[in-house]
Amino acid sequence: MKRILFYLLLVLFSFEKITAQQLKVTAQLIISPPFSPRVVDFVDNPNKQAALVIITNNGEAANTPVKIIGQITNRTTGGRIFTKSGYKPDVPILLPPVGQPLQIDFGQENRGFVDIKNTEIVGFDKATQDQIILSGIFPQGYYDFCVYVVPYDVNVENFQNITGQCQSIPLTFVEPPRLTLPACGYKMIKRENVPQQQVFTWSPPVGNISGAQLRYDFYLLKVPDGQNPNDAMDNAIKFNVGNPFTEKDIVSTSLNYTQAEPELSLGKYVWRVVAKDQRGEAVFQNDGQSQICTFEVEAPPALPVPPAPPRQAQVPLIGASTCKDTELPADKTAIYPQEELVGKALKLGKFELKVDEISKNGNGYDGNGRVFWNSIPIKVVFTNINFNAAYEIFSGDAQADNTNYDFPDPKEIT
Repeated sequence: MKRILFYLLLVLFSFEKITAQQLKVTAQLIISPPFSPRVVDFVDNPNKQAALVIITNNGEAANTPVKIIGQITNRTTGGRIFTKSGYKPDVPILLPPVGQPLQIDFGQENRGFVDIKNTEIVGFDKATQDQIILSGIFPQGYYDFCVYVVPYDVNVENFQNITGQCQSIPLTFVEPPRLTLPACGYKMIKRENVPQQQVFTWSPPVGNISGAQLRYDFYLLKVPDGQNPNDAMDNAIKFNVGNPFTEKDIVSTSLNYTQAEPELSLGKYVWRVVAKDQRGEAVFQNDGQSQICTFEVEAPPALPVPPAPPRQAQVPLIGASTCKDTELPADKTAIYPQEELVGKALKLGKFELKVDEISKNGNGYDGNGRVFWNSIPIKVVFTNINFNAAYEIFSGDAQADNTNYDFPDPKEIT
């Protein structure tokens, strides 16, 4: 099949007329959406893309021989593809009687003015020009497409002041799928004794996919340490580097990744979906490749360790060897006074503890003192105690000690 070098993307009634000076005719270009970026659809596939020119005779003799020529211009770059001046089809178009329209389809018999051998390309860089020649598809952008009706035997050097019609058209390709689940940056928790299952989903392509037979290729890859995820995925798709998991020709827009698939170990993963048309008609951006998304497979977080309860002051039970917790004061704000604490009375539960020896030890006090029960002094050894501004002990340990105790002077007993 010959390669075609024009693109007709236009809606009816949005056009700019060129005043006819050589022929008394008018030309009307009609293209029905949706628009195909493949030019071959305009000339070989009328069911895919309808394109035609209606010529109306406004004063020329019936059966006057004419031909159609054209050009298409990129509005941004100025690149242009146009019919060669010496183009002459094998069979002319014969005008109908005055006032009667003639419909010309862009089929086999009327496609010569866009055939590669009858056109010239100027204003494009070589890579773009090669792309147009090889694929018959123009790059994305805005274009002015024009068709002209000229005498059959005339060689047209320029396209000024000749009968025709121009239309401005946007040329866009089909957008590739968009990945939806799992979201980019997702944290996947890997739990013991829980079967592996993760659903991957994506949106269908957006654009002219009329008649397309869509299929999807799924790629999943563990990213090596220190490697860019994009580079890793590109190498996986092109060269199968990294032993990626692939699933080809998926009909739906989802894949259920279960324990039947390779196990997902801890680390970073990247995934991508590639859309394709089994019929080869849809033209995709980025060759149908979606953007990439990464996610992390992580171990479950460690359970939080509850803080140890504060140590509480204890007093002995008379006649028993066990201790009990005292009722703590409401104020548990520790103070560390500069005053001398020896001889100071501290509140210990229901008792007053008179300090005999005391020393600071980290965030508390160690030492000994005495409490009085029925005017009898009882020695108390305390460790790591704390007290508030009312000198009420609220944490630490205080226990009676009857070893090596020197009773105080009776005069001190109160």
